[in-house]
This record gives sequence, structure tokens and C-alpha cells, in this order.
Amino acid sequence: MGRYGPRSLGVRLILALLVPLAALEVFLWFHVRGESFSTRLSSYLVMFVAGISGLVLLALVLRSVLRPLSQLVRVSRQVSDGELHVAPAPLAGPSDLRVVTKAFNEMVAALQAYQSQIDRLAEGDTAIDHTLPGPLGDTLRRSVSHLATVTEQLHASEAAATVQARTDPLTGLGNRTAALDELGNIAAVARASGTQGAMVFLDLDGFKSVNDTQGHAEGDRILRVIAQRLRAACPLHLVARNGGDEFIVLAQSVVSLDAAIALGHELVAVVARPCTGTSGQVFALSASAGVVMIDGTREPLDVMARADSAVCHAKELGLGRVEPFDERLSGVIEERGQMALTMRQGLADGEFSLQLQPIIDIATKQPVGAEALLRWSRPGMTDIGPNEFIPIAERTGLIVDLETWVLEQAVGILRDWRLDPITSRMRLAVNISGRHIIDGNLVGLLSDLCTRASVDPRLLDLEITETHLVADIGRARAVVDDLRLQGVHVAIDDFGTGYSSMTYLHQLTVDTLKVDQVFVAGMCDDRLDRTIVELLLRLGDSLGMRVVAEGVDSEDKLTLLHELGCHWAQGYFIARPMGVPEVTLWLRQQAALADSLV
Repeated sequence: MGRYGPRSLGVRLILALLVPLAALEVFLWFHVRGESFSTRLSSYLVMFVAGISGLVLLALVLRSVLRPLSQLVRVSRQVSDGELHVAPAPLAGPSDLRVVTKAFNEMVAALQAYQSQIDRLAEGDTAIDHTLPGPLGDTLRRSVSHLATVTEQLHASEAAATVQARTDPLTGLGNRTAALDELGNIAAVARASGTQGAMVFLDLDGFKSVNDTQGHAEGDRILRVIAQRLRAACPLHLVARNGGDEFIVLAQSVVSLDAAIALGHELVAVVARPCTGTSGQVFALSASAGVVMIDGTREPLDVMARADSAVCHAKELGLGRVEPFDERLSGVIEERGQMALTMRQGLADGEFSLQLQPIIDIATKQPVGAEALLRWSRPGMTDIGPNEFIPIAERTGLIVDLETWVLEQAVGILRDWRLDPITSRMRLAVNISGRHIIDGNLVGLLSDLCTRASVDPRLLDLEITETHLVADIGRARAVVDDLRLQGVHVAIDDFGTGYSSMTYLHQLTVDTLKVDQVFVAGMCDDRLDRTIVELLLRLGDSLGMRVVAEGVDSEDKLTLLHELGCHWAQGYFIARPMGVPEVTLWLRQQAALADSLV
């Protein structure tokens, strides 16, 4: 305690009492030294009693002062160590000490109030204690008030961010996140109550053509119109935009699959209502729908995947259809998955091969090359046609691997043909999937293959189906331009059978149009088919493109095509698809024959 502790104070009190006693003893000794022994003894007794009485009185005084002072010191030590949860020091001792103790207790009580406010603040409670005393209390109140304001603003911002994170910015509908959350809620209700919900997945048919022909601003406006229609038609259901031109409607309670399918038809009809553009143009859109029941047994992402499969199946069957995900479709998807695995293994085991169908110049009858056709022969089984495995390969993404293999083989064939002067300028056409041109790396792949094989890329024709080209016109245009810069020729296959307008040809720079065999087949007997072929030929001429007719299976058709001015042709009348050695021999023979007739 230092020089001012209770021990120092006790010593001082003892000294203050003993000094007078010692002085009294000295006085008595001088005073009674001439007296008798008995008198001196009596004086010493008096002095002794007085000393004892003083010591007792001193002890009482020290106890009344030192005990409360010691308690005050103990409490002050706790406070100085940061411990504010202490009992008040007792009010005891002299009045001055009581005053000091009371002041100390009030100080500790104030500190406890400050600590309580800080503790509540640490727990997130921003309620203000208006009883806090002094300037420190005013400062703490201002700090708490400011923090409460900031916290409220943060909570408001978080709430707004949460709403924004669940809202599609274009349409104001819920987004995919909101749809997945609602799917989870409906599934939980279904599990608890035994009811069923339903999901209708809507995908607009051919909407990309609106963006490509009218611009994205007009396309966005039409999406907002459709979103408003769907929300008005489903006031009790969650309507969300999954992205792009896809919408989701979630019904929490549906009595049966038939009722869910009926809801899908209603929504398809809502989308099909004509929509007027800003320039007065009327758009007649359609939508395909997939329907899935929600019974709480599957995760939201699984339900979403099933709905996506159902809508893809609806598009495969035709536009404007509604298809449920049922056991039959589940079996089809399982078969496709198994087919994809078998196909991948077949590619590794060398089960795929190429057949080539020759192409001739109609005017000179000279062979100009051939088209490579992919074939799949499984050991011990019948051959599988391209119409069976190509769509599955496209759906599963395996098409990129298949077509990479085809391109490697095609470049190898051109390399071998280059060694013979007769076949060194022959061309080879290869079919390319729209998925490959959009998602693959055709430009880099062909550059690498042609460089390593020392093959002129100008002898390679890539045939791309029209419907795939217009699926993503921006990406297709960029890839086509890069391919043509390399020297690769690009052809639009099956021209005239897709959903696109002829105006798309102005957005793509291609070299060749291939007239689909469906028009060539009836051109000699059906005036409409002949007119279509004539129009396509004139279109090709006006755009400076070569036109190739497919499916020429008779001399009459070949003669008519010559009269109409068609450039090249292929078909069974000219030659059937053959193996590479057989086609190579055929090309040499036909070239020599044509030269001999000149």
C-alpha cells in the first residue's frame, strides 16, 4: 500500500500514544524518586493502567478505521484489475471514510452501467441507456446511436441485396435461385403433407431469330411482355426466368399430372398470343413445355434437370408441345445415356468408319470430290444409322469427339490423295454439328491438322446444317469467318428445311448451298418442288455461291438440274457411298473417262 497504507497509519497512531506515556513515566520518575517505595509503586501502577487503557483504546480506534479501509482497498484492487462485477464496499468507519467509500461505490456503479451498455452493444443490442451519467455517458450514447443507424442501413442493404440476388433484372420475375428455393419449399410441404406440387418449364421456340433480326433491345422488350403475361396468368404460383428465353412456373399444390399438363397447355397458349413490336410488326411466338411433378423425393436440381429433359423431348417432337417427365421418358433418357457410353467405347475400339459419296460437276461430269459419311458398325450386331446415334451424340456432347475423329480421318484422306496427280485437287466435304461449331475449337483443330499433314485447307468443305447455324448467329459468324480466313470452304447443308429466314444468309459469308434432297426428289413431278429448287439456285447465283443438289437418283433429275443451272450434284444415280479405297479408285476412273470424252 505504500506510505499511506493502513499499516503506516497504525504505526503513527501507536507512536502518538506511546510518546505521551513515555513522557509521563519520565515525569513520574523524577517526581517520585524521593518518595517511599510504596508511593512509587502506586504511581507505577497508575501509569501502567493508563498505558493499558490507551492501548485498548488505540486498538479499538485502529479496528474501526483499518477494517473498512482494508475492504475499500481490496475492492479498489479488483476494479483496477478490470473486474467491475464486485459488491459495493460497506459504509463503515469514521464519517470521512464513509464519504470516500460512498463516492467510490458510486464510481463503480457508473462503470458497471457503462460496461453493461458495451456488453449489450457487443451482442448486437443497440438500445440506448439514457441514465448513463456524465460526459462519458453522452459520448457513449452518441456512439451507440450512430452505430444503430449504420446497422439499420446495413440490414436494409442486405435485405435489398437478398431481393436483388433472387430477382431477374430484366423481367422483375424471380430468377433461377428463387426457383430452386421455392422448389425446396414445395418439396418440404409435399413430404410433410403428402400432397404434390408441379413444375412447368417453358422454352420459347426460335426466339433467337427475334434478337438476330430485330436486335436485343426488341427481344428484351418481348421477354418482358411474356413475363407479364405469365405472372398475370399465375397469380398464385411462382413465376421465374431461368435465363435466356426460358421460364419456370411452380405450383405448390396440383391434384394430378393431368392437371399439371393442362396448366402447361394454358401457359403455352398465353405465350402464343401475338405480340406487337415497337415498329408495329406482329410476332407470333410459340413455346414448348416440360412438366414434372414434385413429391418431395428428389432434390431441386434433379427436378430442374428432369423438367429440362422433358422440354427438350417436347421440342424434338415438334413446336408448341407439352411433354411430362414420366417413366417412359426416363427410360428413353437412360437408353440415351447407355448409348452414349457404348458410343464412346466404340470410338475407342475402332468401330466407327467413313464412307465417301462422290460429287460431280454437272456440266462436265468430272468428279470434284466426295462427302464423308460417318458409319457405326458394332461387332455381331446390325449397323447403327447416323439418324440414331448423331442426335444422341449432340445431346450428350460426344459429337465433338466424334467429329474430331472424322476431321482427323478426312485430313488423312486428303494427304493420301495429294500423292496422286488425278486426285490431288479433289475436295472432301465433312458434316459438322452446330454444337461443335458453337462450343468446339474448329479453327485451332483444323489449322493444326492441315499443317501437320501438309494439306491445303482450301480442299476441305465443312457442311453445317442451317438450323444449327442460326442457333447462335453471332458465334457462328465469328467461327465461319475465321475458318474462311484459313482457306476452309463452308457450306450450308439441308438448305431450305430450317426455321430461319433467307435473310440470315446476309449475316454469314459462306461458299456453298446444298439443296436438300426432299426438294430434289419431287422436282420432276411436282411443280412446287421444281419452283423451290429454281428459287434456291437463283438465290445462290445472286449471292455468288456454289449450289450442290443432294439425292440425285435418276438421269431425269440430273438433266433437269443441268438445265436449271445447278453446279454440282451427288446421289445414288451418280454413285452410292463406298469405302475410301473404292471411292479413290472410282474418282480416278471417272476422271480419266471424263478426260477421254473431252
